[in-house]
Amino acid sequence: MNEGSARYLGSGAIMKNSLKTSVAVFALMGAVSVTANQAEAAGFAIREQSAMGLGAAFAGAAAGYDNDLSSMFFNPASVTMHEGIKGQVDASLILSTSKAKGATATNALGNNILDSSSGLASSNSGNIGVAAVVPSTYASYSLSERTYFGLSISAPFGLSTKADANWVGRYHGIESTIQNLAVNPVLGFKISPMLSVAAGPTMSYFKALLTSAVDLQTIGGGGAVPVSGALDGFNKTKADDIGFGFTAGLLFTPTQSTRIGVGFRSAVKYKLKGTSFTTGAGGVGTTAALTGNVTGKITTPETVSVGFRQQVNSRLALLGTVEWANWSRFKELRIQGLAAGDSVTNEKWKDSWYFSGGAEYKWNERTTVRAGAGYEISSVPDAFRTPRLPDNDRVWLSLGSSYKVKDWLDVSLGLTHVFIKKAPINLTVAADPANASRGNLTAMFKTGLNIASVSAKVKF
Repeated sequence: MNEGSARYLGSGAIMKNSLKTSVAVFALMGAVSVTANQAEAAGFAIREQSAMGLGAAFAGAAAGYDNDLSSMFFNPASVTMHEGIKGQVDASLILSTSKAKGATATNALGNNILDSSSGLASSNSGNIGVAAVVPSTYASYSLSERTYFGLSISAPFGLSTKADANWVGRYHGIESTIQNLAVNPVLGFKISPMLSVAAGPTMSYFKALLTSAVDLQTIGGGGAVPVSGALDGFNKTKADDIGFGFTAGLLFTPTQSTRIGVGFRSAVKYKLKGTSFTTGAGGVGTTAALTGNVTGKITTPETVSVGFRQQVNSRLALLGTVEWANWSRFKELRIQGLAAGDSVTNEKWKDSWYFSGGAEYKWNERTTVRAGAGYEISSVPDAFRTPRLPDNDRVWLSLGSSYKVKDWLDVSLGLTHVFIKKAPINLTVAADPANASRGNLTAMFKTGLNIASVSAKVKF
């Protein structure tokens, strides 16, 4: 080997190691910044944890995607599919448009809601959707021929909506933000060539921020006249906590061409603590009865994912998913600790279901393409839907591809458009006395989503 060849090979090795290091650093940055801004599954769950999964509408996610670590989010037993040391980072760009036009609102006595200039308040919410980037990171290490360690850092839940501050529904909500970071180490074990299992604890940070206008005029006894925005207060409530749970799963391979996976993510209970601050009318002073330290409780639901993968031939595989989430746990949002008494928003959610089917096709030795479609039954009931999260049933249409850049580097891309059924809101004091201070609101939200995900996986 001459000196020039040695320099060339050395440069290649340096570039290879630099690329691996870059992906690892990006993965660490993603892990630090995982505080998702947008709920893109039923309730305020976030399904966008995998670029490869997004490209197939998450069909077959719990059965494990070949040569991809992100399936660990849906089924930790998929860690047993990976030998050696691997790392992966995924990132999803979520673009949401959600608007209500022609909304109407009155106070508890039936009088109109005005704006700050004493004209009728806007019947349009503005676009409440907020663009977001949701990263997730994964790592795996085969400890022995039968034992595997995995780590995922992700945001299983999140939300960010923000309506115009002067719209007629401002007493029911202006800004709503949920941020979540979950760290989940798992240990997997191959019981036999046909069956693998895995489980691990989850440590999860949960933070919520809610803002709304406050109808001080009606609260103060002036509700017999139209409600003027000039007399509004403004409330900002924020609280957080750390909770603990676990994940578990199994992977069953009855034949070389068939793989079935079942993944479970436990409920996590949070005892939120924080502050609530209400400015006086026109932003002057504070309202003591609506200002102080507050507490609240929320439990994120357990989720069961079942995935199926059938290899039809050397190129084509069929994929399927059924997923259930126990959102019926979420009965109410109650904020306690203020002198004015508890603030209660009845939710009365129901369990959600997600069904998807898709296919993968190996185009050549380096390129795989995929597509899928899904249908999701929303957890939010019509009778208690609020403008903080105007969710409804949705249809997913997805496509994607993966490319093996090097033997040690794979990249994937997924694209999805989500069609969401129009979401009516009909909140009344008569049907729910908890709305007495917020008044009556009728609106119709139209929402659409576009999502793009990318991932990079390295083998060390």
